[in-house]
Amino acid sequence: MQHKNLKFFDKIDKIYPDGYVNGLKERAPRVYEEAKLLARDEDLTLKDFFLQNGYIFSRNTKKKIHSKDKEDLLLLYPNGKVKDLYKKDVKLYYRILHHARSEFMNIKDYLKKLGFEYVLFKDDTIEKEISERLKELYPNKKVLKLAATDPKLYSKIYKVAKKKDMNIYKYIKKLGYKVIE
Repeated sequence: MQHKNLKFFDKIDKIYPDGYVNGLKERAPRVYEEAKLLARDEDLTLKDFFLQNGYIFSRNTKKKIHSKDKEDLLLLYPNGKVKDLYKKDVKLYYRILHHARSEFMNIKDYLKKLGFEYVLFKDDTIEKEISERLKELYPNKKVLKLAATDPKLYSKIYKVAKKKDMNIYKYIKKLGYKVIE
């Protein structure tokens, strides 16, 4: 029986060199039927049969999966910026998470692959806090000795600026303030 499985998995490796078996029924109907028989012999579902042998399995093709994910995301986010997905549609969130993991990606990268931008709520909140604190400290919009005045704020600005590939001064100027050195 093992010998038969080795030959079978050689076929699978030729069809799916990345180890992600998807859309097998459409792509190779005979191999699909053979897989069903082998799984049944071992009292396993088709999915469990592939998983136990080190493969990732999906009945749909990647193209169908991506298309459905993109379609559902566009209904919620027509502007292409995904924000608060978990709150808006928890089922879609977990489906996206599952699909991202099956492709060895995080959600942000998977969404980028689909043509969407993943906006984390935390970033918006931090930027709002920064603006409010700067307004409080520098109502005249002239920033002087920020690191000495408020080291925590300086650190937050540094982190946000770094994420945006900017230095602190450019980021502060972007917010509408003048930095006095």
